[in-house]
Amino acid sequence: MVIIFQIREEGIMNRRDQGFTLIELMIVVVIIGVIVAIAYPSYTRWAVQTRRSDAQRILTTVAALQEKRMSECAAYATSFTGNITDCATGGLGMVSSLSPDGHYTITLPAITSTSFTLSAAPVPNGLQQ
Repeated sequence: MVIIFQIREEGIMNRRDQGFTLIELMIVVVIIGVIVAIAYPSYTRWAVQTRRSDAQRILTTVAALQEKRMSECAAYATSFTGNITDCATGGLGMVSSLSPDGHYTITLPAITSTSFTLSAAPVPNGLQQ
């Protein structure tokens, strides 16, 4: 009987010792805070680089359309809208000047008879700012 009572009493003592102290919880919170402080800048840098690929993709597409138009009409397009096969309209046949994911606006700032310039600017108040 003495052995059974002793085991039961040790079981009760162990139940009181279960759980975390305030210091242990505060240490865990500090460790998580340090990890977040290190990881967040890396994540934002990665997100910006991913969105830049959106601009690169649309710039490459528009450049290819401009070269196609030059080979068919002997002139570069002056706007994004308009039929690309109709040389009189001067368009590229695009619906919008926004990039596919909507992070950049594409412009045609300088067009001559022998060259064109494309520009991609982040959308105001967008995620790329």
